[in-house]
Amino acid sequence: MTTVRPRSPAARTAGLLGGLAATGLAYASLVERRWYRLRHVTVPALRSDAAGPLRLLHLSDLHLLPGQEHKRAFVRSCLRRQPDVVVVTGDLLERADAVEPAVQLLGGAADGRPAVAVLGSHDFWGPVPKNPLDYLFAHDRRVRGNRLDTGRLVGGLAA
Repeated sequence: MTTVRPRSPAARTAGLLGGLAATGLAYASLVERRWYRLRHVTVPALRSDAAGPLRLLHLSDLHLLPGQEHKRAFVRSCLRRQPDVVVVTGDLLERADAVEPAVQLLGGAADGRPAVAVLGSHDFWGPVPKNPLDYLFAHDRRVRGNRLDTGRLVGGLAA
């Protein structure tokens, strides 16, 4: 007859932490990365005698990669809502080969409407592996990837 020894509290804690980490990783990689959201917010900023509401579409942190048709389809569905103004606030790109997909997706987004775009750090520098602990302990150290063709991105969006 074999006896089963109970696990130590340290082993149970390690198992629990490992399970939580695996669950978090699965959620982040399988659910969150494709969970795009369109939020509707009403801000009472116009005068009471304004002709009507101003519909603004704010796009941010797209981090586009070639082949992300699911993400481009979401952005196109947002643009079909016919906003009065399109505002894009940075981090359109994730790699150098995403310039053309970004320009194709957003270059005609304004479609005669006012539009403005502000670039983020990912629009200037390619990705590079970073130690997450640097955010806590070495936050003054800058690690940058290769310089991206920001001029081509800006030119394409402007055209």
